Amino acid sequence: MRLTGLNTEIADEITDILDYHLRISEGLKGSLRLSISEAITNVIDHSGVKNYYICCWNYPSLKQIRLCIADLGVGIRSSLTKRSEYSYIKNDHQAILKAIENGVSSRPEKAGLGLDHISRFLRVNKGQLCIISCRGKVFWKFDQGKTLVQQMKTPFQGTIIKMIINSDRESLYFLSNETEYLF
Repeated sequence: MRLTGLNTEIADEITDILDYHLRISEGLKGSLRLSISEAITNVIDHSGVKNYYICCWNYPSLKQIRLCIADLGVGIRSSLTKRSEYSYIKNDHQAILKAIENGVSSRPEKAGLGLDHISRFLRVNKGQLCIISCRGKVFWKFDQGKTLVQQMKTPFQGTIIKMIINSDRESLYFLSNETEYLF
């Protein structure tokens, strides 16, 4: 689906899909909604473009949900290195690795929570995360405990974030501060 501008309804719909296929608490559902909205906001605030694409597929036989957010903007490195504190970043995969850290953003105010939270959820879910930006590609296989870093032979103008979320319905997902959800 091609979208323009910030569209929080899309984050709501994607979170409802996750909620339907996973056993997640209300707190985690809200947190995932915020993280997906943050990933969409990153396109609007950092990429230099207003159009982006979102695809979400459910694969019941694989017990997976796949979510992809893509834009044709300037890329993560170009966005981050606008701030002097990230001027040391020399390549695209280094920028991707930095961008998923908590609090890292091209904005000076408190930001940079979305990709960090998504990656932490996928680590617990034993899912996968792949981010491609310009010539950089980083692929986290949380199910295997591996991180693969590659330089793309052909650059992709923009950024692609692809998530593979396991939807086994056996696991229970909640935030660490939601102990009351257990009882």
